[in-house]
Amino acid sequence: GCETNLNTSAASCGACGNACSFANATPACTGGRCTIGACNAGFADCDMNLSNGCETNTGSNVAHCGGCGMVCAAINGTPSCGGGACSIVCGAGFGDCDGNPRNGCETNLGASAAHCGACGRACSFANGMPGCRAGTCARSHRLPAAQANVSSGAP
Repeated sequence: GCETNLNTSAASCGACGNACSFANATPACTGGRCTIGACNAGFADCDMNLSNGCETNTGSNVAHCGGCGMVCAAINGTPSCGGGACSIVCGAGFGDCDGNPRNGCETNLGASAAHCGACGRACSFANGMPGCRAGTCARSHRLPAAQANVSSGAP
């Protein structure tokens, strides 16, 4: 005979000898139906499809890096996922200057006066507005809006 609770035994779930098994998961039996008890470390059931278990490796999948739906940004670069953490290799002329790979390579190094040619390389001039042209600091001939209004006599 089968001396086990068919409603809770993962080895005999719903019927004697009906063992529950899922990829990358610890099986469970609830109410006589096989379920996923827990995903193995580094895996998740992102598609919510019981038949393929915990199908997603959250340690290396750029669409589910560190957890389901946690996408590594590809803005101006090539993303990767390692150990559940996003990283990015920026395309030419762009930088990840805020250090947050989740928003990609957000800075145009050819036009940002705060990050001109490289992250953290700020442009400044004693007598003029700093600017950045093609990754090189340059003095801007534009006046700030407040000065332009005073110079033109506008209120």
